[in-house]
Amino acid sequence: MWYLLHFRYSTKSYCSNDEVIKELSAYIQDYSKSKDVFGLIIGNLETAMKNTKKLEDYHFENGTLDAIKKIPSTEVYKIVDKIIQNKSD
Repeated sequence: MWYLLHFRYSTKSYCSNDEVIKELSAYIQDYSKSKDVFGLIIGNLETAMKNTKKLEDYHFENGTLDAIKKIPSTEVYKIVDKIIQNKSD
């Protein structure tokens, strides 16, 4: 989900990783879990951060506070945000 959020916002509930991979393949040709995609997504980091925070807001507004019930969700942005903060300090 984190990679997909680099390209578009979604609240779609996916039944499997294969569904996410299928949608991600529209943005990253020949995507596979083992493919190095860093160079393909890094330019969209700001979009991913914005979309992920928007997704968090979506869950909050709908009263979904339990992390297990937040579908879809990702908290990768929290790690990335910490790295960015530490780099600027």
